[in-house]
Amino acid sequence: RSSWWRKGYQGAMAERLWHADLSGDAPVYTRLDEDRPAWQNYSNREPVFAGNNTVLFLADPKGCFEVFRMDLASKESGPVTNMWGLGSDDGGARLAVSGDGKKAIFRRLFDLHLVDLGSDALGGAIPLSTSGDEVASMVQRRTADRATEGAFTNDGKQMAMVAADDIYVMDRILK
Repeated sequence: RSSWWRKGYQGAMAERLWHADLSGDAPVYTRLDEDRPAWQNYSNREPVFAGNNTVLFLADPKGCFEVFRMDLASKESGPVTNMWGLGSDDGGARLAVSGDGKKAIFRRLFDLHLVDLGSDALGGAIPLSTSGDEVASMVQRRTADRATEGAFTNDGKQMAMVAADDIYVMDRILK
């Protein structure tokens, strides 16, 4: 199987679409897409149901993963998006469909995009923001300018002290 980020791969390792009918005693598997000549297939991946007889998936026929729609009864499919037409080969990834099957969302580059499946209108990047807590630094620096307690051994060769809630013990070997 080819890697999901690999654009334009054509060959025997391209991902294919299958449907599993689990309504009987034994599962029945049906291949939904056909092999191209000499098995130079392009990838069809991330299938999701969008209604009773419709599947959405990502396909890479031109070197750019586009959202496609397939009717399961006829096995007819076609593109929903045209990201190739945006002048870039950066396509979609991580496709998901709303529970009512009317909208799809996917990642493109570092943005999330919404598709209205009724009109096949590709919306722009969804603006995301956060109003949560600020990110704290992983390093916390404290400065202690005095000791609150101290003690010496009877011979005076070792010392221990408490400063800023930490205990410090002097090394016995002085250099």
